[in-house]
This record gives sequence, structure tokens and C-alpha cells, in this order.
Amino acid sequence: MASDRLSALPDNLLSSYILSKLSLRDATRCSVLSSRWRYLCTLIPNLKFSSECFAGDAEAKKQAIDTVLFFHSAQLESFELSVLMNDMEKGNISECLQRWVQSASLKRVKQIALGNALTGSFLDVPTSLFSCECLTVLKLQFFFFTQLPPYFRGFRCLVTCSLSFIYTNDDILEHLVAKCPLLENLTVQHCVGLSNVKIFAGNLKYLDITGVQGKSSVTVNCPKLVNFIVHDCPRMSMLELKSCGSLHLSTTELNVLKGISTAKYLKKVSLHELGRQAPSLAILENLVSLEELSLESKWFKNHAARLEASNLTISLLSLKKVYLKVSNFDKKEISLLGCLFKSAPFLQTMTLTVPRCSQYTHEQSFLKQLLALKRPRETSVYIAEKQEGYCQRCLSMPYF
Repeated sequence: MASDRLSALPDNLLSSYILSKLSLRDATRCSVLSSRWRYLCTLIPNLKFSSECFAGDAEAKKQAIDTVLFFHSAQLESFELSVLMNDMEKGNISECLQRWVQSASLKRVKQIALGNALTGSFLDVPTSLFSCECLTVLKLQFFFFTQLPPYFRGFRCLVTCSLSFIYTNDDILEHLVAKCPLLENLTVQHCVGLSNVKIFAGNLKYLDITGVQGKSSVTVNCPKLVNFIVHDCPRMSMLELKSCGSLHLSTTELNVLKGISTAKYLKKVSLHELGRQAPSLAILENLVSLEELSLESKWFKNHAARLEASNLTISLLSLKKVYLKVSNFDKKEISLLGCLFKSAPFLQTMTLTVPRCSQYTHEQSFLKQLLALKRPRETSVYIAEKQEGYCQRCLSMPYF
């Protein structure tokens, strides 16, 4: 009897393009079709274990996973595990995770997603995870992640990292990101233990920080950042974005505004070197607790006409300190300064960093217009110039 045309296809096509599209349970059942299909399930590149994969109690599921990994004979593209084992001991689950991830590591797995479905519990991240040198995607959910093993040299190939409901700390997150030189996508959602988040990544393009519930500060220094989301961080006290020259503000402004509008305790905002597009002043309107603002004047130049028309568009009653980097000594920057003076009646100090300008008359004209502005009675204005270091001089300006 001639074999069917489907069975005549090469092993890699049958395993990668047919069996891998099925659930692991159904793919395993295909081994009874004929002797040709008997061992094809051991070549599946994507293994996804869930509670529905196997029948029986937790012990039977554990043995089934052990069996599949033991007989699997091909390189793994992805290993996904989310198994409900409420009737197993917590220590036993940790041992199993350690063994299963180690097996995936030996098969040079590229993508790992571990989800702890043990209700109400956090498990320790298996140390064998840090030996997966070929990882490009890492997703963790409901784990303790409080230390990095001393032998960990980094995930040199990691592109995407997602941490959800993780118990961790600031140092671990900062060092993890620093040891992933190719990281482009980072998601940190509802993680416990974070208070001073610092993200320094040279290749990061997408950043999502959501659900940091405690008092926190966020500092982002990512030159290639394209999209930034910060949301549901009600006690965030500082947001600092710098050297993010690739940021698409048309997209990101709404995400940042959506996040900081819920941050009732946000006291410090620093926005520098964030690309060429200018966001609207709406990004400041909801910061009722803002005490310190640092920004570049070019951010708001495109809205100078609206400033003059509306006269006063924002109210920053708590603002006490402003640091502004002046770029071109023009009327648009004067409009911005006038708006800030009117919007912040209790402003104490404004420090302007000005460039070393060869056209001295432009600077003099700018200073004359600046002196003509009215300011709150308690406000002192300082000029910092770049001339062999910074020097400051205080200006005498009329009060309201």
C-alpha cells in the first residue's frame, strides 16, 4: 500500500507546521496514527504545558511533563509552562521547575514563559533559568525574584522581557536590564518591592511600567526608546526621562499623561532630550502635587501661540523649583517663561541654563525681555552659563 502524501513530508515540516499547531495533548495522540507518526511528537519545537494538557491528578501531570521532556530530541524554540498543582507541596513544585527548566536549557531553548498558577503563592525563580544562554524571550508571572546567581553572565540574546506580579527589588531589576545588551521590549506590571526604578538600556525601544503601588520614583535613560507607558502608579513621586531621543511623543504623550494623571503624589518631573516633536502642555495639567520641574524649552515652543492666546492654561500651585534649558533666545521661550510664572504663584526659584552664544546681542535682547516679565514675589531667577563650567547670576525682576 502506498503511503499517503502527508506522511511523505519531511519530519521538520510535519513537526513544525502541523503538530506544533495542535495542543500538546492532541499532538501526542497523533503518534498512534502509524509507525511514521510514532516519534514525530518528540520533534515539536514549541512545548506548551497547561492544566488542560493531561488528565489525572498533579502527580500524573508531573510525570507526563517529565516524560515529554525526557523523550524530546530536537532543539526547543519555546517552552511555556502554566500548570495548576494546588495539591502538590510547594517545595516539590520548585524542584520540578528546576528540573524542567534545566532540561529546556540543555535543548538551547529560545523562549521561556513560566506562569505560577498556584493560588495565592509566589515561587522562587528556578536558578537553572539563568543558564539559558540562548533566550530571546522571557516571561515570568507570580515568582520571587530577589537575587541573581553569582555565575550569571547575562542574557546576551534577550530581546523581550515581561515581568508580571513578581516580588523583586530595584537592584535586581536594574542589574537584570544592564545584563541584557540586546533588550528591546520590557514590561514590568504589578511587581512588588520596587521603589526606585532605574532603567538604563542602550537598545530598549518599548517600556511599560504598570501597577507600582508603593511610593516610588522612575528614572529612564534609553536613547532608542520609541514608546513609553507608565500607568496605575498612584504614589509615584518622581518621573525622570532623559536621553530618549527616539521617543515618539505623538504616541507616548498620551501614555505618559494617562499614567501621571493618576500619580497624585508626583512631586518631581524631569524631561530632557526626548526627541524633536513637542507635546502639548496638557502633560502638566494634572500634576497637582508637582514641586520640581526640569525640562527643555524646545519641548513647548510649538505651543507658544496657544500660550499667548489662552494667557493661562495650567495651574501648578505646588510648584517651587523650575530648571529650564534655554536653546535659542527667542520669543517662544519668553512665552513659556511667562506662562510658568503665571501658573505657579508660589514658585521660589527658576534656574535657566543658557548656551554660550557667540551672538551676544541675541542674549542681551533675551535678557531684556526676561526682565520685563512679571513674576511672583517670592521667586528668584538664576542664569547659569556654560563658560569653563557653570556660573550663576541672579536677576532682579518686577513682581506681580
